[in-house]
Amino acid sequence: MRTGSIVKLFTLAVFLFAISFQAHAGAAVTMSEDLWPPYTLGKEGTTPTGGIAVEFTNEIFKRIYVKVDLKLFPWRLCLKQMKHGTRDGLMLLTKNAERSEYLDYTDVIMEDRDFIWYEPKTFNKKFKQNFKWETFEDLKPYLIGQSAGFNYGDEFKAAVTDLNLTVQTATKDVFNFKKLLLNRIDIFICNETTAKSIFNSDPKLKDKFKFAVKPFKVVQFHMAFSKKSSSRGYIPLINKTISAMKKDGTIDKILGRTQ
Repeated sequence: MRTGSIVKLFTLAVFLFAISFQAHAGAAVTMSEDLWPPYTLGKEGTTPTGGIAVEFTNEIFKRIYVKVDLKLFPWRLCLKQMKHGTRDGLMLLTKNAERSEYLDYTDVIMEDRDFIWYEPKTFNKKFKQNFKWETFEDLKPYLIGQSAGFNYGDEFKAAVTDLNLTVQTATKDVFNFKKLLLNRIDIFICNETTAKSIFNSDPKLKDKFKFAVKPFKVVQFHMAFSKKSSSRGYIPLINKTISAMKKDGTIDKILGRTQ
């Protein structure tokens, strides 16, 4: 091939790359999440109106000068979008083996705790004691409530099968707390921040429940991107931003953990 032809091809390649880069720079990164107070607030199918995950996401992309489009969808649809790459990423979630097959994660943004909750009056009457546990084996006598799409961890997932634990699934966390109150389940595994938000928004549920002293698990939340999305290339820059937000107190401020 002549030198002139090589130069022309190189020039064309640079030109096409420049157009592609400009188009990408002008496009918004599309981030999904389900409706999950207090992490996300609003209505499904629309832009969220607020929430912890929304604040994290907006602040991160503002600091790296990238446009972001946020939308709320049912959780199963969020995961389907990630599998097929029809949207770029998820604002806040935990890791498990199944999700890691189609998602790449940022560093940890925040930590929280999952607890096992119970309604003490009903539980004491039925089992003649307060609820406590040490191992998954201790959960065998109880009807366990869980919420659809929530990540309870690979170890618990295996224990349900290996120990034949009895699990009943509801579509939302608030429904499980109502089921606890009606004695339709014995215990319910729920994130501490979510539980407190539910109690604050529904007076009928406030001060009705206790949780076992031992946490179910400490949970780490990340942002994640579909392996089919080019936006996962932002992860190193996002990780640097997360580190800076932890150092300057922004993460704690959003979580309301500042003194």
